[in-house]
Amino acid sequence: MLSLAETRIVKLATAQRASMLLSLNRICITRVYPKGQRIDSSNFDPLTIWNCGCHMVAMNYQTPGLYITEVVMKLTILITMFEVLPC
Repeated sequence: MLSLAETRIVKLATAQRASMLLSLNRICITRVYPKGQRIDSSNFDPLTIWNCGCHMVAMNYQTPGLYITEVVMKLTILITMFEVLPC
């Protein structure tokens, strides 16, 4: 398991290194957590990090925001799709 801070993963998710990060996530579980200076309960964009194959993205749920609402809606749609599709 690889555990990285938000600042480090943003540097790795650049166009040149995104494919390397994606390859790494095929063999290793990656967890991303917010940077330590994020004390106002705000969130970073998890979609960019998920697109690079990271498995777990820690987010702040103290205050509602655009990303939380968007992620909850997308997860709800995905869960509904998987419940409808036959195995």
